Amino acid sequence: MIKNKINIAFVLNYSYYTWIGGFNYHLNLFKCLSKFRDKINIIIFVNKNISKHDQNLLKRYKIIKTDKFDYSFLRNRTGRILSKFKILFSGRDRILDKFFKKYKTDLVSHFTYLGQESPIRSLPIIWDFQELHNTKNFPYKDIFLRKINSIMCSRHSNKVILGGNHALNDYKKLLNKKKTNGIVISQPYFLDFKIKKKSSLFKKYNIINKNYFLLPNQYWRHKNHLIVLKALKYLKNRKKNNFSIISTGNIKNWRDKKYFNEILDFLKINKINNYIILGIIDHNDLINLAYYSNGIINPSISEGWSNSVELAKSLNKINIISNISCHKEQANKKSFLFHPNNHKKLASILIKKFQHTYLKVDQLQKNVDKKSFIFGKKYYLTVSKIFNSKN
Repeated sequence: MIKNKINIAFVLNYSYYTWIGGFNYHLNLFKCLSKFRDKINIIIFVNKNISKHDQNLLKRYKIIKTDKFDYSFLRNRTGRILSKFKILFSGRDRILDKFFKKYKTDLVSHFTYLGQESPIRSLPIIWDFQELHNTKNFPYKDIFLRKINSIMCSRHSNKVILGGNHALNDYKKLLNKKKTNGIVISQPYFLDFKIKKKSSLFKKYNIINKNYFLLPNQYWRHKNHLIVLKALKYLKNRKKNNFSIISTGNIKNWRDKKYFNEILDFLKINKINNYIILGIIDHNDLINLAYYSNGIINPSISEGWSNSVELAKSLNKINIISNISCHKEQANKKSFLFHPNNHKKLASILIKKFQHTYLKVDQLQKNVDKKSFIFGKKYYLTVSKIFNSKN
């Protein structure tokens, strides 16, 4: 039987600035689960060198500093490989189990599989299956390793979280099975922000044109910023550029260091001056910029479950999105879809005369609270079934 309170461990072994989307996902998740604090204890393992900024974001929760999962250590990279071999051949890694048991962990969520024989339950997440849809951006080694990870998750974890039904279908296809341990839990964007005056916000970021769209994507190649630039070039040539695109997100990409320079080169060569790059900004400011925008754009070639689309829906904003499977599943009445290679279609959407509505923050938060409760409840029921299962 399920115990009165479940100790659930999460591992955040990266910083906010290296993966803003992932960190915000977890922050939203923790806020949703806080509604079930009478049933769940949240334990968060972080790196010992966690910044004051990141620590402040997690101040509401119990965090444990450790170098156990810090990828920068060679011993951890080697240990991670050995751990997977132990799980493969003996069904568990006793050293890893012992570590989590030390902190009275009942279940490890959103991290990794622990093995069929492990006394601790595991509920990993597979963020996306980009390697199936965007193979040219992945070396064969990465495609192979991602497939192995999916197979191991299917055999050595209790359940696997997937962002949407599109991802569940990919999971089944990859495993060549109609029935899997995959479960869809699609997270809404939890609104927790203080409204700012438009004038002070625009002054802070030197925003002159109040007619703008927000593009809150990190500079990873699959995020497809170039299609937006091509649309701006197309409209500039037709003198229809009386609006701006404001870009936020990390400009550094250790996987592909050339990408951001390609963006800068395109802007310079084509003399595009209505594309504003702000980089990483305060999260509260980001939501305020989204709130005052004409709409939010996500032109991505591949997504697991898009935070920016959920942000647009939470704020009741226009969302202009590529017509990939994920976005089709997330789309609502305020969604405008285009093919991720069709800059002319994107351009035609950008110059539509939208009616912009600004709902009161209290009303927005009330609407999102309902979605967040439903999400949190589904997650808790998933965990409950894991503990009640005889397997």
